[in-house]
Amino acid sequence: MKLNLKQIYESVEVLKKISNKELPFVTSFKILRILNVIASPFNDFEKVRNNLIRRFGKAKEDKSDMLEVSPENIEAYYNELSKLFVQEVEVEFELLKPSELESISISPAELFRIQFCITV
Repeated sequence: MKLNLKQIYESVEVLKKISNKELPFVTSFKILRILNVIASPFNDFEKVRNNLIRRFGKAKEDKSDMLEVSPENIEAYYNELSKLFVQEVEVEFELLKPSELESISISPAELFRIQFCITV
């Protein structure tokens, strides 16, 4: 299946949160596999995003070892970031069944972010 980097970026936090829940072995294994499959494109995305922050940013006033995108560069930063978000990668993993997630609480917003992982 093809996913864009925005889908991957937005799903990682939710999948990690779910992976910390007590779930049946098979469900836990599927979630771990999904995280492993998307880890490489996510890490590549983070490297490029950090380079963009260095390119368009400056040191924070109160913390010189931290960078933030400067106000005059924010539009250019988001323009480059939006180009990065639409890049697609091919991934392959077994989809989760809705019944496999019945035992956990998840918000509609979180569910939206991982919907590509769930079969209908």
